[in-house]
Amino acid sequence: MSTPGKPNAAPRVNRRDNFRFNAFQTVPHFLRGLFAIRPGWSRLLDRRHPDPRGIRLVRELRRRYGSDYLWLKMLGKPTLLVLDPEGIRHVLDAPPWAYGPPDLKVRGMSHFQPDAVTVSSGDDWTRRRAFNAEVLATGESIHPSAFGFLKVVQSAVASM
Repeated sequence: MSTPGKPNAAPRVNRRDNFRFNAFQTVPHFLRGLFAIRPGWSRLLDRRHPDPRGIRLVRELRRRYGSDYLWLKMLGKPTLLVLDPEGIRHVLDAPPWAYGPPDLKVRGMSHFQPDAVTVSSGDDWTRRRAFNAEVLATGESIHPSAFGFLKVVQSAVASM
């Protein structure tokens, strides 16, 4: 798969594939609810199992366009779909403001998690991100408390 040096070098999917991506990936997530789950839609979507179909579609698009980066329109907005592990890591490591104002995310999360790292910026983001990395022990292959967590889980399961 190609890894373009610049996002603009990524191929743009055609209208048909763009429609299919939105139908099988984007719309189901919006219907289920981005910040508050909608039980009716969740039950319906769980019965229809849209995830395997969406995964097959993304694999097909990756093969068809020969790239791990694809430009498409997500509900009308130009969006770069990143499928390359290194690219995904780059996106996740960058601060949210690197990609423009996350209006939808800020509006949705500010109701129940206004201090989340994902909607923070500047020094707040840096400080919260460092705290999360320390608590989650992201630099370790096994979390220092993993065996303690496992004992609690085993105890809870054994009592069921």
